[in-house]
Amino acid sequence: LGGTTDAVGAAVGLLLAELHKTCATNPSVCTPEKLHGETVMSFTVRMFVNPASCGSIIGKGGTVIANIRSKSSAIVKVEEAAPDAKDRSVCVVGPVERVHIALLDVIAILATFTKQMREKAAGGGGGGAASRAAD
Repeated sequence: LGGTTDAVGAAVGLLLAELHKTCATNPSVCTPEKLHGETVMSFTVRMFVNPASCGSIIGKGGTVIANIRSKSSAIVKVEEAAPDAKDRSVCVVGPVERVHIALLDVIAILATFTKQMREKAAGGGGGGAASRAAD
């Protein structure tokens, strides 16, 4: 997906809404999970990202990813790239609402990282943790 942060966030929301609808008729799309004594449908979404951006998603000492987990209550992991792959995946698991919250945070982080890298490449600096992660 490409576009503004808001447009990508809206597109992800629409995709998740369609997945949620499909869950009732296609159980391979979601998994039943017990949460606080009730059964909810859990979704797994993998977003493939440039390995250089992973430091921005994880944050120093894991603080950024911990904040995403805390805010969304989703399971969020940055996975290692397969030996023959050039990208790494960000895996988000949980009920659709929680997955959406986590993905919106990841999308915003990626947008900031991309902007900083473009500024740095153009000679504008960019600063911040994202620039240090790419060095």
